[in-house]
Amino acid sequence: MNKVRISLLILIAAGFILALIMGRMAIYMLTVSIAVFAAFGLDKYCAIKRWRRFPEAYLLLLTVLGGGAAALGAMCVFRHKIRKWKFWAVATVFTAVQIFIFTRS
Repeated sequence: MNKVRISLLILIAAGFILALIMGRMAIYMLTVSIAVFAAFGLDKYCAIKRWRRFPEAYLLLLTVLGGGAAALGAMCVFRHKIRKWKFWAVATVFTAVQIFIFTRS
Protein backbone atom coordinates (compact mmCIF):
# COMPACT_ATOMS: atom_id res chain seq x y z
CA MET A 1 0.00 0.00 0.00
CA ASN A 2 2.90 2.35 0.66
CA LYS A 3 4.05 1.93 -2.95
CA VAL A 4 0.62 2.98 -4.17
CA ARG A 5 0.62 6.07 -1.93
CA ILE A 6 4.09 7.04 -3.13
CA SER A 7 3.05 6.48 -6.75
CA LEU A 8 0.05 8.78 -6.35
CA LEU A 9 2.24 11.49 -4.81
CA ILE A 10 4.76 11.11 -7.65
CA LEU A 11 1.91 11.50 -10.14
CA ILE A 12 0.86 14.73 -8.44
CA ALA A 13 4.44 16.02 -8.35
CA ALA A 14 4.91 15.21 -12.04
CA GLY A 15 1.69 17.02 -12.88
CA PHE A 16 2.83 20.03 -10.88
CA ILE A 17 6.22 20.15 -12.62
CA LEU A 18 4.60 19.75 -16.03
CA ALA A 19 2.12 22.50 -15.18
CA LEU A 20 4.99 24.82 -14.18
CA ILE A 21 6.88 24.09 -17.38
CA MET A 22 3.88 24.50 -19.67
CA GLY A 23 2.21 27.25 -17.68
CA ARG A 24 -1.09 25.39 -17.51
CA MET A 25 -2.61 24.92 -14.09
CA ALA A 26 -5.31 22.73 -15.62
CA ILE A 27 -2.72 19.96 -16.15
CA TYR A 28 -1.94 19.96 -12.43
CA MET A 29 -5.62 19.92 -11.50
CA LEU A 30 -6.25 17.03 -13.90
CA THR A 31 -3.43 14.89 -12.47
CA VAL A 32 -4.48 15.61 -8.89
CA SER A 33 -8.09 14.79 -9.72
CA ILE A 34 -7.07 11.47 -11.26
CA ALA A 35 -4.94 10.65 -8.22
CA VAL A 36 -7.71 11.58 -5.76
CA PHE A 37 -10.38 9.64 -7.62
CA ALA A 38 -8.09 6.60 -7.81
CA ALA A 39 -7.18 6.85 -4.12
CA PHE A 40 -10.82 6.98 -3.01
CA GLY A 41 -11.70 4.08 -5.30
CA LEU A 42 -8.79 1.98 -4.13
CA ASP A 43 -9.56 2.76 -0.49
CA LYS A 44 -13.16 1.63 -1.01
CA TYR A 45 -11.94 -1.58 -2.66
CA CYS A 46 -9.59 -2.22 0.25
CA ALA A 47 -12.44 -1.58 2.69
CA ILE A 48 -14.61 -4.17 0.94
CA LYS A 49 -11.79 -6.74 0.95
CA ARG A 50 -10.87 -5.85 4.55
CA TRP A 51 -7.32 -5.06 3.52
CA ARG A 52 -5.09 -2.35 4.91
CA ARG A 53 -6.41 1.04 3.83
CA PHE A 54 -5.22 4.59 3.25
CA PRO A 55 -5.13 6.77 6.35
CA GLU A 56 -7.87 9.40 6.41
CA ALA A 57 -5.20 12.10 6.68
CA TYR A 58 -3.74 10.97 3.34
CA LEU A 59 -7.11 11.19 1.59
CA LEU A 60 -7.68 14.63 3.10
CA LEU A 61 -4.19 15.75 2.04
CA LEU A 62 -4.89 14.75 -1.55
CA THR A 63 -8.18 16.63 -1.38
CA VAL A 64 -6.45 19.76 -0.08
CA LEU A 65 -3.72 19.55 -2.73
CA GLY A 66 -6.30 20.25 -5.40
CA GLY A 67 -8.68 17.35 -5.71
CA GLY A 68 -11.76 18.72 -3.99
CA ALA A 69 -14.15 18.18 -6.89
CA ALA A 70 -12.70 14.74 -7.61
CA ALA A 71 -13.09 13.83 -3.94
CA LEU A 72 -16.75 14.85 -3.98
CA GLY A 73 -17.29 12.89 -7.17
CA ALA A 74 -15.50 9.81 -5.85
CA MET A 75 -17.43 9.97 -2.59
CA CYS A 76 -20.69 9.84 -4.54
CA VAL A 77 -19.61 7.30 -7.17
CA PHE A 78 -18.02 4.85 -4.74
CA ARG A 79 -20.35 5.72 -1.84
CA HIS A 80 -17.24 6.00 0.28
CA LYS A 81 -16.69 8.31 3.27
CA ILE A 82 -20.17 9.74 2.76
CA ARG A 83 -21.02 9.60 6.46
CA LYS A 84 -17.91 11.51 7.51
CA TRP A 85 -18.73 15.20 7.82
CA LYS A 86 -15.01 16.04 7.81
CA PHE A 87 -14.63 14.78 4.24
CA TRP A 88 -17.73 16.61 3.02
CA ALA A 89 -16.58 19.85 4.64
CA VAL A 90 -12.97 19.71 3.39
CA ALA A 91 -13.96 18.66 -0.13
CA THR A 92 -16.66 21.32 -0.40
CA VAL A 93 -14.49 24.14 0.95
CA PHE A 94 -11.51 23.29 -1.23
CA THR A 95 -13.71 22.88 -4.31
CA ALA A 96 -14.97 26.41 -3.69
CA VAL A 97 -11.39 27.64 -3.21
CA GLN A 98 -10.31 25.99 -6.47
CA ILE A 99 -13.23 27.54 -8.37
CA PHE A 100 -12.33 30.94 -6.91
CA ILE A 101 -8.68 30.56 -7.93
CA PHE A 102 -9.55 29.46 -11.47
CA THR A 103 -11.99 32.33 -11.99
CA ARG A 104 -9.36 34.84 -10.82
CA SER A 105 -6.56 33.59 -13.08
